[in-house]
Amino acid sequence: MGVLVVLGGAGGCASGTFRAGKNVPSKWLAQRVDDPRRYLSAIPPGPLRQETIGGAAVVKVQIAADATDQPSEASVRVGETGTAEVPFAGTVRLAGLTLDNAEQVIARACIDGGYFRNPHVSVSTEERVNRVKVLGAVEKPNVYSLPRSSSYVLDALAQAGGLSENADLWINISQPGRGATLPDPSRSNPPHLAGGVQAEVSPAFGAMPIQEPRVFRVHLPTAAEEGAGDYYLEDGSVVVVGERPPRIVSVGGLVDKPGQYEFPYQQDVRLLDAVMKAGDKTSLLADGVTILRQGSDQSERVKIKASIREAKRSPEANLRLAAGDTVTVDQTPVIAALSVLERFVRVGVTGRVPLW
Repeated sequence: MGVLVVLGGAGGCASGTFRAGKNVPSKWLAQRVDDPRRYLSAIPPGPLRQETIGGAAVVKVQIAADATDQPSEASVRVGETGTAEVPFAGTVRLAGLTLDNAEQVIARACIDGGYFRNPHVSVSTEERVNRVKVLGAVEKPNVYSLPRSSSYVLDALAQAGGLSENADLWINISQPGRGATLPDPSRSNPPHLAGGVQAEVSPAFGAMPIQEPRVFRVHLPTAAEEGAGDYYLEDGSVVVVGERPPRIVSVGGLVDKPGQYEFPYQQDVRLLDAVMKAGDKTSLLADGVTILRQGSDQSERVKIKASIREAKRSPEANLRLAAGDTVTVDQTPVIAALSVLERFVRVGVTGRVPLW
């Protein structure tokens, strides 16, 4: 009776009855569940980003007269104007430069100041990090600190232990907005490097318009096919891996343990798997099975008739099941009559009269 209630309560209009392994239209055949984890290895990693010097950064500068000289070392802070007071070089604009460019700018300033002819300059900073929140279908949801040189989607997922078994094929990414920054005069007059080449100043310190938060989605199969999708994650980004609902199949009728059963998404679930999960059929004569399947848009459903004997002989007849399927091992008049006869046989053996 419980199974009849489930069947009667399913939404949508019936649109036909088909035979497993015979005439089931392709739109009603369950597809093998795609494992999203296999696509991650096909997405090329994002390029390592050169670190740039930001406003208020503390920079360690080492300057030596030549390669054999003992360098002098100083820690300097970049001010609000983007400049720093560097020994032997004076006031030098550093904000927005890569570390390599900063070394060349300082070397040029030392030469121009008459302190050195061919100085050796080394510039370093404490590595800054982007804090990225990773949620959804990952093994270890949490907030992770990623080096700014390698703060990409794949890096964040690796820190979170990778995708979990219930991950779907979509990843949602939210990037924070960015406010306007201070104007940078060097954008119109970039500093010169030691070789006379103008430095490329990062727009991170230049005048930039206010940017609204951005939200976009990554479809893993498409990203793998196109060789893209490993987006850079700014500080404060949120990565949410979509979660698939539990994969539930209802089994009823002439089975030992009717009920709802959850199957892992990585298992290729077939008709015989569901029947065995429910403790196998209760009658040796039971063979017919009815599978009620809902359409993807929930507006229609179909009945698929199957045979346990045929399923054991043919892979096509051993129908692949989809989440939400209802499987009923059918009762027939013959089986019902034999069940009554069996009860009378038991009466003859035990001497008890069954009560109806």
